[in-house]
Amino acid sequence: MKPAQLVLILVASFFFASSLIASVSMKRCPDRFIGKVTDVSDIDSSESDLAKVEVTFASENIMSGKVEEFPKFTALKYNQMQFFLGEKYMIESNNNKICTIQKM
Repeated sequence: MKPAQLVLILVASFFFASSLIASVSMKRCPDRFIGKVTDVSDIDSSESDLAKVEVTFASENIMSGKVEEFPKFTALKYNQMQFFLGEKYMIESNNNKICTIQKM
């Protein structure tokens, strides 16, 4: 096999694998949108040792799925990602559970 053929096979395999991963992600996390934080409120943590907040977003750009106008998610209050009013995020979710979130 020539080196050029080998490179072509490797590149084609990479693109196939990437599209397969994206396809699986879309099935597991069908809702994808850009949202702006409109509210962050503490949740009563008497039933748990972990402090939590409820974060409300205004969905600005729905890329896929069925996203509410103001979706709400629960997050740990003290973690690496702190939410502040007005910040924008790209969010992938499933049944009001965040799969991935990226600050914009």
